[in-house]
Amino acid sequence: MNKKKNVIIIVCDSIRSDLFLENASRFPAFKKMINAGVLFTRAYSTSCWTKPAIASLFTGLWVSNHKVKTPSETLPSEIPTMAEIMQKHGYYTIAVNENPFCTDPGFRRGFNQYLDKFGMPKKILFKVLFKAFNKFLPEKFSKRLFFEAYEKVAPADEMINALIKAIRQSKHRKPLFVYIHLMDTHYPYGADFSQYIKLTNFVNNKNREKLKELLSNSLAIVDKSIGQLLNFIEKNLPNTCIVLLSDHGDALFEHGGFGHGHMKGLYEETVRIPLIIYDKDLNTKGQLVNKPVRIVDILPTILEMSKIECGELKIDGASLLPVIKNVERGERVVIFESGNSHPLQRRKGEEQAGILYKGKWKYILYKQSKKEELFNIIDDPKEKINLANKNKPMKDKLKAQLTNFLTNEHPSSTHSGNYKYSDDDLKKLKALGYL
Repeated sequence: MNKKKNVIIIVCDSIRSDLFLENASRFPAFKKMINAGVLFTRAYSTSCWTKPAIASLFTGLWVSNHKVKTPSETLPSEIPTMAEIMQKHGYYTIAVNENPFCTDPGFRRGFNQYLDKFGMPKKILFKVLFKAFNKFLPEKFSKRLFFEAYEKVAPADEMINALIKAIRQSKHRKPLFVYIHLMDTHYPYGADFSQYIKLTNFVNNKNREKLKELLSNSLAIVDKSIGQLLNFIEKNLPNTCIVLLSDHGDALFEHGGFGHGHMKGLYEETVRIPLIIYDKDLNTKGQLVNKPVRIVDILPTILEMSKIECGELKIDGASLLPVIKNVERGERVVIFESGNSHPLQRRKGEEQAGILYKGKWKYILYKQSKKEELFNIIDDPKEKINLANKNKPMKDKLKAQLTNFLTNEHPSSTHSGNYKYSDDDLKKLKALGYL
C-alpha cells in the first residue's frame, strides 16, 4: 500500500445541485459515496461555465485572480496547477478529459498522461461544408449540420475504461493523482438534435420535466460507470480519496434561459454544484454539510489530506477539514464571475459578478448595464424577488465588498495568456452549443 494517499477527482459536467440531491439516492454509486463520505449540500462554483470554473479548481483562485474569463485565455505559467503541485511531491498524474475547454496547455501542465479527444472522427467533407455554411445559415441549421455529421462526445464507460487502463499501465509506481472529466450530463443529455431543439425552443412544464428526465437518465449512465471505477479502486487502490463534483449547473428556464454560460446568469441553478468527498480515513459515514463551501476550497483540502505543505502557495480557498470536523465558525464568502463564454457567438450578453454573504444574501452586478440584483436565498431560494431597491443598505454593503474585491490588486493576480483552439476543439465546442 502506498504511504501517500491516492487522489481521484471526478468532474461530471453541468450537474445542478438541486436535481442531483433529488436523484442521488436512487443511484448505487452516488449513494455509496454519500453514505460513506461527506456530502456538501451548498457547494458553489466560481462561475457559470467550464473554463473559469476548472481554472479555479486547479489553482484554488477566484476568477479575477487566475483571469481565465474567455475561451481564448489560458492559465499563466507562473500560476501552479493542482497537477503540477502533486507531481512535484511525488505523484504520478493522469487526466482523462472530454471537455474541449480543458484541452489548452494551461490545464495540461503537470500531467504525466493526458488523454482526450475520444469519439471525434475527422470528416473532411463536413469540415469544408461546415466552414462554408456556418457563415450564411441561421445558427440552428449550422448546428444541425454539426449534430448530424459528428458523433457525440465519448460516453462515461469509455472514459472510465481508458482511465483504468492508464492506471494499470502506471503499475502503481507512485501514488496517483487523477483527474477525469465526464460529459454525459452536459446538455443535450443524450437527446438527438430534433428532440433537443423541440424541448428548448418551447418553454413549458412538460418540456421542463422531459429535460429533467433526460438529465436523470444521464446521471444513471454516469453512476454505472463510476460504480465500475469504485470497484476497481477498492480492489487495487484502497488508500484513495475521491472528490466528485460538477463544474457548474444548468438553467431550466427558471430565469428565462436554458443551459449555462454568461447569458444564463449567476443564479443558483448555474453556480451551485454537487460535491462529495469520499475517503474512508475521514470516518464521516454519511455526513451532511449545509454550510456554503467553494470550488476553490478543494485544492487546499487535497493538499492537507495528502500532507503536502505549500506555505508559499497563494490561494483564495481554505481547507474543508475544519468544516468537516465542525470546528469552523461563521460562513465562507463566495465570489462568482461569469466571464464571457461566447465571444464569437451571434448572440450577445453581458458579464456579471456576484457575492454570497453569510450564506444568505446574494448580490449580482451586471457590468455593462449596471443592473443590480439582491436576493435572500434562504427565504427566496428560487431567486424570484429582487430586493435591490427594498434593502438598499445590504445592497450597498455587498456592492462595496464586491467592487473592492474586483478592483483591488490581488497578490496572485496576473495577466493570462491566449490559447488558440484546434479545429477539432472548435467543432466540439460548437456541438456543445458554445459557438
